[in-house]
Amino acid sequence: MNSKPADVTKVLTFGREKLARKQLLFAAIAAGVGGLSVLIGDDDASLIWVGWGLIVFGVGYAGWEFSKTTREQKPLLVLSPEGLRIHIEGATEFLIPWTEVRGVDSISIEGFRGATFDSVTVVLVTQDFYDRVIHVDSFIRRGPGWGQFFIPRDGMMQVALHHAWLPVEAPALLAAVEARYRAFGRPSTEA
Repeated sequence: MNSKPADVTKVLTFGREKLARKQLLFAAIAAGVGGLSVLIGDDDASLIWVGWGLIVFGVGYAGWEFSKTTREQKPLLVLSPEGLRIHIEGATEFLIPWTEVRGVDSISIEGFRGATFDSVTVVLVTQDFYDRVIHVDSFIRRGPGWGQFFIPRDGMMQVALHHAWLPVEAPALLAAVEARYRAFGRPSTEA
């Protein structure tokens, strides 16, 4: 067992490497399904058109995603003594100071079509803080997955830090967040 205490003053950054791999896989699958549609389409013009559309989409999306790997990107999550800085591509970027965090937990989150994300680290903030700092009014910028990252609970808001998209395992992320919350956040009696 590692008895060395965590250095809570160390800034931890979590980039989009894991997310990029998932996006590239998605693009490859789309192009592959498109290629298969073209091959088996025979005389079905609509199937061939859909196939070519998927190929163009898959190749284009892979190129766009690959281009992100060739230049420096903002990290998706930064843990520092100041707080948690979260970058949601295309939507927003914000800082949650540790003094605004009311608790840290690990929960299961139900996603699209019954998919479940287990052991997701969440930080609890007030609804007022969420409304002032985090909320994005535009549904288009928020996208359909917003509810998997921001979950209401007892008049507060849980902000999910999905390890499925970050290059870190769930227990390590939870431990890092909890250690910094204990060091820099409000004592739990003030929450």
